[in-house]
Amino acid sequence: MHTMDLHYHPLFSRWLSEVAEVDEEIFGEVMALLTALEVHG
Repeated sequence: MHTMDLHYHPLFSRWLSEVAEVDEEIFGEVMALLTALEVHG
């Protein structure tokens, strides 16, 4: 299975960085979903 290369919009990257600083649990969930998207499309 081929993983996709995701490219994040700068606004999304900024939001994700802010989430990482504020709520580690939500950040982990978002990263898990992004990883699933990379793997499964």
